[in-house]
Amino acid sequence: MKMLTSKYSKCIWTAGLIVIAYTICQETTSQVLHAKGYFTPTEQQKNKMDAILNQQRKLNNDLNSMKNVTIHDGVFEDSWLEEQKRRAAAVRRECKGWKRNPQYSPTHLKNLTYLLVDDHHKAIYCYIAKVACTNWKRLWMILTGLTSVKDPMLIPENVPHMIHDKMMLIKQPITISTLRKKLLTYTKLIVVRNPYERLISAFRNKFEGTGKDHYKKNYAYHIMKTYRKNLSYSEIPLSGDGLTFPEFVAYIINLPSGYFDEHWKSYADSCYPCAIQYDVIAKYETMAEDSKRFLKLINAPSDLHFPRYTPSNTSKIIDAYMATLSTHQRKILYSVYEKDFKMFEYRELKN
Repeated sequence: MKMLTSKYSKCIWTAGLIVIAYTICQETTSQVLHAKGYFTPTEQQKNKMDAILNQQRKLNNDLNSMKNVTIHDGVFEDSWLEEQKRRAAAVRRECKGWKRNPQYSPTHLKNLTYLLVDDHHKAIYCYIAKVACTNWKRLWMILTGLTSVKDPMLIPENVPHMIHDKMMLIKQPITISTLRKKLLTYTKLIVVRNPYERLISAFRNKFEGTGKDHYKKNYAYHIMKTYRKNLSYSEIPLSGDGLTFPEFVAYIINLPSGYFDEHWKSYADSCYPCAIQYDVIAKYETMAEDSKRFLKLINAPSDLHFPRYTPSNTSKIIDAYMATLSTHQRKILYSVYEKDFKMFEYRELKN
């Protein structure tokens, strides 16, 4: 079988070389004769030469498409699909001990809050805050026809969050049986990143520098009142400025289940990957390829692409933030997001 595969590969390359050589010969001969005034191609000859060129282009495209394909014992394997199978297997493996726990299965429609649906392309996306969700919501607006804009980056950043209710699965007219059918048959996407990177990204975005007034006033001020020692309430700024990462983590690790803001809620509690089998598990680190393949799977318009982006540098500063925590805080914080770390194969930082 390996010998046949080897011969088959050689045939592909040989055929490519023949077509290329023949085309070059035809073009060169045609150009020389035409330049000397000996030859002017007829319409039929032009069509024939165009057909040869198209054949060459097709062969080149076929060869390019095989770059991510390997041959093992005579069987073609797509490395991206193999990686998706491996990621899905890791989720199933870690979910075995949790399936009987109702906490990891949606028991009410409100548990499906983060699922967006595209009925035209038969696709479902579970958005997770601080994991490229703004750009994915922009794409979803285009896919669902909520905007006539073709370029996702022309959609203002705040718009997808203002109207994402229109894309929510549970906000569509739907029966329970239809809901179950969609969850079983639609192509489903989840996008994840290192849980600590995401948490630090949320902290920096909401509380550091100018931050967000809503989060500073409604979260930071009360967190500092609870966890900042040796200060009277009058010494804590009403603006919420100055929250430290250890204070934020103290709040997180003492937060009762069910009270997590979406920006630091775990993947397991947002998207229920132990109950919903996601067809594509995209990662922040491989977003370009994962998004391209997902859009192709759902037959999205060929000119629709995930926006070019510069990955956050949070991964480079993660050690600095984690170093501010006590050993006890790090241990408890890991337990909060342990399911996410294990399901999606992210390593815990060692002391």
